Amino acid sequence: MNFDSNEELYFSWWLDELKEFGLVVDYHRGLPFLLSPAVKFTVDKKLKTKTVKVQKHIIDDHIYTPDFVVEFNNVFINKAGLYHTDGIAHIEIKGNYDFNNMTRLFKINQKWVYAKYGVLVNLLKVPTIFVKTFTPARYLLTDKSGKPRKLNWTPKTLKQYLEEL
Repeated sequence: MNFDSNEELYFSWWLDELKEFGLVVDYHRGLPFLLSPAVKFTVDKKLKTKTVKVQKHIIDDHIYTPDFVVEFNNVFINKAGLYHTDGIAHIEIKGNYDFNNMTRLFKINQKWVYAKYGVLVNLLKVPTIFVKTFTPARYLLTDKSGKPRKLNWTPKTLKQYLEEL
Protein backbone atom coordinates (compact mmCIF):
# COMPACT_ATOMS: atom_id res chain seq x y z
CA MET A 1 0.00 0.00 0.00
CA ASN A 2 1.39 3.44 -0.91
CA PHE A 3 1.00 6.30 1.52
CA ASP A 4 0.95 10.05 0.87
CA SER A 5 2.50 10.93 4.23
CA ASN A 6 4.33 9.45 7.20
CA GLU A 7 1.20 10.02 9.28
CA GLU A 8 -0.76 7.67 7.02
CA LEU A 9 1.97 5.04 7.35
CA TYR A 10 1.98 5.41 11.15
CA PHE A 11 -1.81 5.11 11.23
CA SER A 12 -1.58 1.90 9.16
CA TRP A 13 0.60 0.48 11.95
CA TRP A 14 -2.18 1.37 14.41
CA LEU A 15 -4.69 -0.43 12.20
CA ASP A 16 -2.38 -3.43 11.77
CA GLU A 17 -2.20 -3.93 15.55
CA LEU A 18 -5.98 -3.72 15.79
CA LYS A 19 -6.29 -6.21 12.92
CA GLU A 20 -3.89 -8.65 14.60
CA PHE A 21 -6.02 -8.42 17.75
CA GLY A 22 -9.25 -9.04 15.77
CA LEU A 23 -10.70 -5.56 16.28
CA VAL A 24 -10.26 -4.51 12.65
CA VAL A 25 -11.66 -6.89 10.05
CA ASP A 26 -9.93 -5.19 7.11
CA TYR A 27 -8.88 -1.81 5.74
CA HIS A 28 -7.97 -0.30 2.40
CA ARG A 29 -7.38 3.04 0.72
CA GLY A 30 -10.49 5.15 0.33
CA LEU A 31 -12.46 5.28 -2.90
CA PRO A 32 -13.08 8.63 -4.62
CA PHE A 33 -16.25 10.68 -4.21
CA LEU A 34 -17.23 12.92 -7.13
CA LEU A 35 -18.37 16.11 -5.46
CA SER A 36 -18.80 18.27 -8.55
CA PRO A 37 -18.54 17.35 -12.22
CA ALA A 38 -16.41 19.32 -14.65
CA VAL A 39 -18.07 22.34 -16.24
CA LYS A 40 -17.98 22.60 -20.01
CA PHE A 41 -19.80 24.93 -22.37
CA THR A 42 -20.55 24.47 -26.03
CA VAL A 43 -19.74 27.55 -28.04
CA ASP A 44 -19.76 28.41 -31.71
CA LYS A 45 -16.39 28.77 -33.35
CA LYS A 46 -16.30 30.58 -36.65
CA LEU A 47 -14.06 29.10 -39.29
CA LYS A 48 -13.42 30.60 -42.75
CA THR A 49 -16.35 28.89 -44.42
CA LYS A 50 -18.52 27.60 -41.62
CA THR A 51 -19.31 27.69 -37.91
CA VAL A 52 -18.67 24.62 -35.73
CA LYS A 53 -19.62 23.84 -32.16
CA VAL A 54 -16.73 23.24 -29.77
CA GLN A 55 -16.65 22.47 -26.08
CA LYS A 56 -14.76 24.80 -23.75
CA HIS A 57 -13.55 23.33 -20.48
CA ILE A 58 -14.23 25.92 -17.75
CA ILE A 59 -13.87 24.14 -14.38
CA ASP A 60 -12.28 20.80 -13.45
CA ASP A 61 -14.30 18.20 -11.61
CA HIS A 62 -13.88 18.07 -7.83
CA ILE A 63 -13.05 14.65 -6.43
CA TYR A 64 -12.32 13.86 -2.79
CA THR A 65 -10.77 10.60 -1.64
CA PRO A 66 -10.55 9.72 2.07
CA ASP A 67 -7.30 8.12 3.19
CA PHE A 68 -8.76 4.89 4.61
CA VAL A 69 -11.93 2.83 4.70
CA VAL A 70 -11.86 0.57 7.74
CA GLU A 71 -14.15 -2.28 8.69
CA PHE A 72 -14.05 -2.44 12.49
CA ASN A 73 -15.35 -5.03 14.89
CA ASN A 74 -18.42 -3.16 16.21
CA VAL A 75 -17.35 -3.63 19.82
CA PHE A 76 -14.20 -1.57 19.28
CA ILE A 77 -15.56 1.10 16.95
CA ASN A 78 -18.20 2.17 19.44
CA LYS A 79 -15.57 2.52 22.18
CA ALA A 80 -13.22 4.48 19.87
CA GLY A 81 -15.94 7.06 19.18
CA LEU A 82 -15.66 6.91 15.40
CA TYR A 83 -18.66 7.68 13.23
CA HIS A 84 -19.50 4.72 11.08
CA THR A 85 -22.18 2.91 9.15
CA ASP A 86 -22.46 -0.76 10.12
CA GLY A 87 -18.87 -0.87 11.33
CA ILE A 88 -17.41 0.79 8.22
CA ALA A 89 -15.58 4.04 8.94
CA HIS A 90 -14.13 6.47 6.39
CA ILE A 91 -11.03 8.16 7.79
CA GLU A 92 -8.92 11.18 6.82
CA ILE A 93 -5.48 11.35 8.44
CA LYS A 94 -3.74 14.65 9.21
CA GLY A 95 -0.66 15.49 11.20
CA ASN A 96 -0.90 17.52 14.39
CA TYR A 97 0.82 20.41 12.65
CA ASP A 98 -1.58 21.69 9.99
CA PHE A 99 0.78 22.65 7.20
CA ASN A 100 -0.96 24.80 4.53
CA ASN A 101 -4.22 24.80 6.53
CA MET A 102 -5.34 21.51 4.94
CA THR A 103 -7.75 20.72 7.80
CA ARG A 104 -9.89 23.68 6.69
CA LEU A 105 -10.07 22.24 3.17
CA PHE A 106 -10.91 18.79 4.56
CA LYS A 107 -13.80 20.20 6.62
CA ILE A 108 -15.38 21.60 3.45
CA ASN A 109 -14.96 18.26 1.65
CA GLN A 110 -16.31 16.44 4.73
CA LYS A 111 -19.53 18.49 4.66
CA TRP A 112 -19.88 18.03 0.93
CA VAL A 113 -19.41 14.22 1.08
CA TYR A 114 -21.98 13.98 3.86
CA ALA A 115 -24.52 16.19 2.08
CA LYS A 116 -24.17 14.38 -1.23
CA TYR A 117 -23.53 10.75 -0.19
CA GLY A 118 -24.58 10.51 3.48
CA VAL A 119 -21.06 9.34 4.44
CA LEU A 120 -19.35 11.01 7.38
CA VAL A 121 -15.56 11.01 7.06
CA ASN A 122 -13.74 10.98 10.41
CA LEU A 123 -10.73 13.25 10.91
CA LEU A 124 -7.95 11.67 12.95
CA LYS A 125 -4.67 13.39 13.77
CA VAL A 126 -1.44 11.48 14.21
CA PRO A 127 0.05 11.20 16.80
CA THR A 128 -2.93 12.56 18.82
CA ILE A 129 -4.86 9.34 18.18
CA PHE A 130 -1.92 7.43 19.70
CA VAL A 131 -2.05 9.58 22.84
CA LYS A 132 -5.83 9.12 23.20
CA THR A 133 -5.85 5.37 22.52
CA PHE A 134 -2.64 3.34 22.25
CA THR A 135 0.71 3.73 20.53
CA PRO A 136 1.58 1.07 17.95
CA ALA A 137 4.69 -0.90 18.90
CA ARG A 138 6.34 -0.08 15.56
CA TYR A 139 5.90 3.67 16.18
CA LEU A 140 8.06 3.40 19.31
CA LEU A 141 11.11 2.98 17.06
CA THR A 142 12.43 5.60 14.64
CA ASP A 143 11.99 5.03 10.92
CA LYS A 144 15.64 5.11 9.82
CA SER A 145 17.79 3.87 12.69
CA GLY A 146 15.29 1.75 14.62
CA LYS A 147 16.28 3.47 17.87
CA PRO A 148 13.63 4.37 20.48
CA ARG A 149 11.57 7.36 19.38
CA LYS A 150 11.40 10.35 21.73
CA LEU A 151 7.76 10.88 22.76
CA ASN A 152 6.20 13.62 24.85
CA TRP A 153 3.60 11.24 26.29
CA THR A 154 3.65 7.93 28.10
CA PRO A 155 2.71 5.33 25.49
CA LYS A 156 0.15 2.63 26.19
CA THR A 157 0.04 -0.73 24.48
CA LEU A 158 -3.16 -1.94 22.85
CA LYS A 159 -3.60 -4.42 25.69
CA GLN A 160 -3.29 -1.63 28.31
CA TYR A 161 -5.76 0.52 26.39
CA LEU A 162 -8.33 -2.29 26.16
CA GLU A 163 -7.97 -3.05 29.89
CA GLU A 164 -8.72 0.62 30.65
CA LEU A 165 -11.92 0.43 28.62
